[in-house]
Amino acid sequence: MSISETIKAELEKARGELRDAATTARRAADDRKTEIHSRVAKARDKRDTLRAQVHHDLYTQLQSLEAEKEKLSAAAHALTGTARAKTEERIREVETKLRVTRDEFVAHADLTLDEIDDELVALETKAKASRPEGRDKAQRTVNELKAKRDELREKAAKLRAATGASLKKASDEFDDVMADLTYKRNEAMVGVN
Repeated sequence: MSISETIKAELEKARGELRDAATTARRAADDRKTEIHSRVAKARDKRDTLRAQVHHDLYTQLQSLEAEKEKLSAAAHALTGTARAKTEERIREVETKLRVTRDEFVAHADLTLDEIDDELVALETKAKASRPEGRDKAQRTVNELKAKRDELREKAAKLRAATGASLKKASDEFDDVMADLTYKRNEAMVGVN
């Protein structure tokens, strides 16, 4: 074997080692990327679970306060004098707690919508950066999510105005749309990550 052939063989061997190293690096990067996406998905799931729990807890508090107000109002009609005055004072306290809790409930819904808006911006950015053959599908998915988000905004508006019996219906509708949006968002995140 000539020196030239030896050098060519060594060069080919070095190229093979470089290809192997590049493949190993790509696999490691893909594994790391997968790990990061997995951690993000777990954090998102945890946030979604906690968000649902806060929504449920605030709803339960509102229901409890509404029931207490109704009970006190009914009792106040049968009372007179000091007892009635104390009951009416308690009704005002409950109404104040009800307003504060409702404001917190609405703020929670608004925060949820803001978070969804942020996620949609990130998804849209990823959709625009995706390969041309997948870009249209990714953009359709983003548009579907925006439509769901708009539907959620409508449900949040109903939630803000709801009281008593209509609160349960409005809360259930909000939860249903939120669950659907979360499901579709999770599917979209898998598709673009």
